[in-house]
Amino acid sequence: RNAWGEYFDAGDWDRRIQHLTVARSLLELAELFPDPMATVDLNIPESHDLLQDLDAERAKVYQDSALKAMNYAEQTYPDAPVAGWSFQGTDARNLAALELWRLTGSDRWHQLFLATTAFQDNTKIFKSGQYDQTDAAFLYSRLEHEDIDLIVQSKAREGLLSQADKIAALTSQTGFQWTKEDPKAPVGWGVSFGSPREAVTLLRAHYLNQDRRYLEAALRATQFPLGANPNNLVYTTGLGNRSPRHPLIVDQRILGVAPPPGITLYGPLDLSRPNYKNYWFVKRMLKGHIFPEAAAWPTTEVYVDVHLNVAMTEFTVFQTMGPAAYVWGYLSAQK
Repeated sequence: RNAWGEYFDAGDWDRRIQHLTVARSLLELAELFPDPMATVDLNIPESHDLLQDLDAERAKVYQDSALKAMNYAEQTYPDAPVAGWSFQGTDARNLAALELWRLTGSDRWHQLFLATTAFQDNTKIFKSGQYDQTDAAFLYSRLEHEDIDLIVQSKAREGLLSQADKIAALTSQTGFQWTKEDPKAPVGWGVSFGSPREAVTLLRAHYLNQDRRYLEAALRATQFPLGANPNNLVYTTGLGNRSPRHPLIVDQRILGVAPPPGITLYGPLDLSRPNYKNYWFVKRMLKGHIFPEAAAWPTTEVYVDVHLNVAMTEFTVFQTMGPAAYVWGYLSAQK
């Protein structure tokens, strides 16, 4: 109850555990490209924070905190309600154990990772509704340690590269080079084309084997969010010649000013899907104001720049802004 700070969730103004993925992804960039990332200065208080080799005292505080948190979680795990430990909880436990093994070298955490990894029997990095161990797959694939389980590492690597192959193949087939993790996934709320989020897997595959086709596929996947689309609209505020003017940012509405730059929005939706038939914005706000009706518009063209159009003009740090920062950060580090 006395927690403070952290990112807020767009129009909801609340904190969510998913937001921590942004911190992890930005730290990952700093690990992959320490020299280029060291030159980045966003002119915010955190711009000059230090990592372990630069601030051992602070690193010790963080390490002690992480171990206390993990030990507490392990102690209470057997008594937790089953519903409270869905596959997301299992995946988080698996990744935390892997990170702590890397941090401390304690075999206890490595064994916990191996006991909960999906890569004992699978090469898929995620299965809908069952697990998503994409982050752990990339981390274990690039670790160098004498106690690495080579079979698990090989399966994790194979799974990540295989998924990247599927994404790259889809990117080459779509009209505007947009892409998705799953071709059958809907173009829906939070998983639209405003952010190049699927390019993250492509770039991780590129890092593992330096195959340029992954890098080129990732570059293509960034084009739709950056304006190469039927609306000629960049879906990040303040970029390009045209960008959204009315995102769901309450401060902007109250102050009557332009939106702050750098906010990556959800973007277009497939309004022909039955679940959007009764979406209140379409049913009450758009009806009679656009022609043809919204459900008949091509998906890549359906973006209505009204702040109350939450499904299109909202954003989150973990669904849109974080992945965009990772992708463009990775690309900026390439020579």
